[in-house]
Amino acid sequence: WKAVRSRRWIGDARRFAHAGQALGKGVWLGAFGRGGGSSTLGAVALVVRSAEVGRRGCRSSSARRPASMVRAMSREEAIRILSTHPAVVEVLDASPPDFPDTGMVVLRLDDGRMLGIDPDLTEPAHADESEGDRVARVHRAVDAMRSPGEVGVDLDGVVPLVRSADYFAPRGELVPATVGWLTDFIGFGLAVDEPTTLRVVPESDLPGDRTAEYDIDLQAKAIGNLRSMEETMAFAEVGLGPDVLALTAPPGNEASWFADAAAMEELLTRLGERTNTAWAVIPARRNDIFLVNVATDRWGDLLDELEEAVEAHDSVQPLPHVVANRHWQLSLPPKTSQLGQRLHRLRLRVEGRVYNTLKEVVQQDSEHLVADYEDLYTSDEELFSMSFVPESAPSVSIPRVDVAAFECGHLILDVPCSEITRQLPHLIQPHPGTHPQRLVVSHPSDDDYATLKSLAIR
Repeated sequence: WKAVRSRRWIGDARRFAHAGQALGKGVWLGAFGRGGGSSTLGAVALVVRSAEVGRRGCRSSSARRPASMVRAMSREEAIRILSTHPAVVEVLDASPPDFPDTGMVVLRLDDGRMLGIDPDLTEPAHADESEGDRVARVHRAVDAMRSPGEVGVDLDGVVPLVRSADYFAPRGELVPATVGWLTDFIGFGLAVDEPTTLRVVPESDLPGDRTAEYDIDLQAKAIGNLRSMEETMAFAEVGLGPDVLALTAPPGNEASWFADAAAMEELLTRLGERTNTAWAVIPARRNDIFLVNVATDRWGDLLDELEEAVEAHDSVQPLPHVVANRHWQLSLPPKTSQLGQRLHRLRLRVEGRVYNTLKEVVQQDSEHLVADYEDLYTSDEELFSMSFVPESAPSVSIPRVDVAAFECGHLILDVPCSEITRQLPHLIQPHPGTHPQRLVVSHPSDDDYATLKSLAIR
């Protein structure tokens, strides 16, 4: 792991469209293939598929444009097109108080309901889509979201929908279904990949009394459909050399592969065998899932893009992950390095955004005071995540942070949560049903406060 001076990365879609012509200049494309439509990965090989990747690049070119351009265009176009739907009374660019601020455009319908819409829905489905076809497609999607029970969903045809945890928070009557958690911050949802749109499966289309086994079956079905739909795991360079790649399919739902930990583990293994180094996966946005050689000298450039992705409405979790025992876990270098420090700061931003976005949703159903996720700089300038525990509260739900800051009279006791768990386990318990997980801190007794003072960071 090495830190280098930053240089801006512009993800140019033409790099994909002309990939075949660029092969002689060191640009390489790859695909991991499966034979015979098998539901398991077969022999894996690096192959050049310039025509295929060029075609896919054109279909998913919006993901390769500069992020600021995509966001501005998405919102402007979303407001313009959605306002033409006959059932839409008003299009709100900013979320109202009862909606989490997740970057969605909010529709006020003629029946009084509110509906959140991903502005990316209004992006052209393909380069040749006419304006009339585009508007009609968006209107059909709005109709489907307005009456999910009437439209119905073929659950045999679902594919994975990989999203940040805050995406699955209730928004009015639309609650995206969650059938599992890939990490504390990434949910496993479902969608139907229709010819012109990706239709999200809401909770109302699943049985209300479904079991964990039912959800596991849906996960397996969705992953199997994804593998059958895509003959290869296609990927290509993004402008940072052969050490930073991006999956290019399925167009518009590239992050769905993150749900298939087994396939991604084999992909990382094969890439590692090719370079004799470790590789990681970064699910940055819904359409940007990066494969990164951890020994690359382009981390500075990549981090510029990841830091911008944190606040994007389509952000997932723009941090390096690896697979261990078929489960995802974060993989960050030590904080002693410049790169490690920058990634640590990025992690705090990512986690803080999700926790604080969901704070109001959690508070609505909680008997505990729900506290914010904050930053704490110690006297030696080391950065920690922190949550405040007021002395007046009988119990407080805090994010899973490094330090709990207890109010004690005129003092603030900054205590590592690991020490509270070890020495005062009765004070801190998991908050059931929260994703990412929160912890409930009970009100300390006088003896507890004495112990907390002895554990406080000085």
